[in-house]
Amino acid sequence: LYDIHYQFELWEAMLTWTNQLAQESSLDAQATVTLQRARGVAFAHLKQAPALAHTITLLNDGLIDLEKQQTTAGQAAFDRAEKAAAAKGAVAKHGATETENAKTDDQKTASGDEQGDEKGDEKDYEKDKKKTADKALKPAAVEKKSPAKMAKEKARKEFDKRIAPITAALAELRALTSLANGPSAEANELLAACANDVPPLRLAHYYLIAGDNEQALVTARKAVSDKDGDHSVLPLALLAQVLWVTDHRDEARTTFEKIRALSSQADLAAPPLARLAPLAAACNAPADWRATASVKTDVGVRPALDTLGPFRWQPSPALSWSLPDASGKQRSLSDYHGKPVVVIFYLGNGCVHCTEQLSVFGPMAQAYQDAGIELIGISTDNVADLNLALAATKSTKGFPFPLVADPNKTIFKTYRAFDDFEKIPLHGTFLIDGQGMVRWQDISFEPFMDAKFLLEEAKRLLAMKKIS
Repeated sequence: LYDIHYQFELWEAMLTWTNQLAQESSLDAQATVTLQRARGVAFAHLKQAPALAHTITLLNDGLIDLEKQQTTAGQAAFDRAEKAAAAKGAVAKHGATETENAKTDDQKTASGDEQGDEKGDEKDYEKDKKKTADKALKPAAVEKKSPAKMAKEKARKEFDKRIAPITAALAELRALTSLANGPSAEANELLAACANDVPPLRLAHYYLIAGDNEQALVTARKAVSDKDGDHSVLPLALLAQVLWVTDHRDEARTTFEKIRALSSQADLAAPPLARLAPLAAACNAPADWRATASVKTDVGVRPALDTLGPFRWQPSPALSWSLPDASGKQRSLSDYHGKPVVVIFYLGNGCVHCTEQLSVFGPMAQAYQDAGIELIGISTDNVADLNLALAATKSTKGFPFPLVADPNKTIFKTYRAFDDFEKIPLHGTFLIDGQGMVRWQDISFEPFMDAKFLLEEAKRLLAMKKIS
């Protein structure tokens, strides 16, 4: 959506949309920077200088705060590493002292042997001297960083990926601020600073405003060469505009003919295409210079649209059913006509999870009834097993909503609460409104357990106007 607004220069729409996004608390830091940058670009094009300046201030304040955090984190990592190194050094020093004492004892023992080895020592000295001279001739080795410095750099680097988008956004917005005052050396310097972080379609347009026609043409050609731009209307429109402005008239006309061949569905009122009006007039093109769309003939038989389903999504009708309860009385979906009902498909008394599901929905039956919503459970048990399940509840008042038996799993299959591959029933929970339409459903290998959520969601959905 950002790309669409940028490419078609929908600046008013950009502000409206991003204002809605800004109300969301779920935006992370990077998404917020992207949003602020987009708003800043829109403000610049709409010549709303105070709003643009405020956006730059917000981004700059965020950058300063991050840089402070980066410095603090780096220094803390450095100090921790230094402290750890000092502790390690103290241990090493203690061990070295004991080793040196042992060496001194060994030297005393071997002092008589040293005098006889003087000639050998002279030879070793000469070898060491030669090695030292050879080493001096070699290039100096790169200084090895201390663990503390490495820890500091690592800590600082974690902030770089958060700082970079802010720096890029500020570079573009500051360039646009300068361009608002007309072409200048400062504007060109600021454009050069942000050139690597601004898409070619935007950047070429900026160069045109800055009067740098040469860079505008180079950037426009890059936009066409990137990502199959030679077959895309917007990159070609940009190139044609720049070619025309920079007096490459013949190439501009050729590029314009390419655009015409691709533009049967293009919106000529969009700014990137509206700017081609002088070129279109010079090419003696009509006001609507788009090519006529050709109907493809190789797509097979086109079905009638009304056979493909409704234009808008709407609830599907719940299929009717009639099943016996524990007393053998038949209960059916039609019993609930005119009032909403939640139908729970569960896997019988032998399923521990199902028993847990009923124990969650049971205590909330009154809350559902207070909201005008009935509950009923459809089990894979037969009638006899249903009675065992009810007896297990140990309630003198009986279970708070009716349970019916579907031992052949016919209704399970009808409602697609059945795995045809594994040949096993699945858990299902359905909210059916008073008109017999399924407004919400959950089918899974696990039972739906959030009875409180479903109650609130049912109230919300049932309060919505009927979709026509």
